[in-house]
Amino acid sequence: MGPHRLTDRHCEDQQLEIFAYLKATLKSIFAGHPASRIDELLPWNFTSSS
Repeated sequence: MGPHRLTDRHCEDQQLEIFAYLKATLKSIFAGHPASRIDELLPWNFTSSS
């Protein structure tokens, strides 16, 4: 894989809650998030709403 991988270590470093990330990402995709802006949904661009 490339330099960005979704690993437990990455999640800890970025204080990313993996289940919150996956839930929000899947909701966005199913809601019609444009493929041209898919980079917004990558884990290193994710910001939790809580």
